[in-house]
Amino acid sequence: QRAMAARPDSVALLPSLTVPAAVVVGDEDGVTGPEHARAMAAALPDAVLTVLPAAGHLSPVEQPEPVAAALAGLLVRVRR
Repeated sequence: QRAMAARPDSVALLPSLTVPAAVVVGDEDGVTGPEHARAMAAALPDAVLTVLPAAGHLSPVEQPEPVAAALAGLLVRVRR
């Protein structure tokens, strides 16, 4: 958490990205929670936000199937 706190905020750069993005967050994430994910997704021009119920900061470990589905959806969008 200290490393994240020391990093500069890069949200201002997100609108300049020109690629599809997947923003995946657990609804119980206490480190970078849903409010941060919503802000990131809103700042990205082509983002899909997935909020996973009953998942925390380790959502790929806690909810691997929904995370994989979100990433598969991103790959479909990238291939277009």
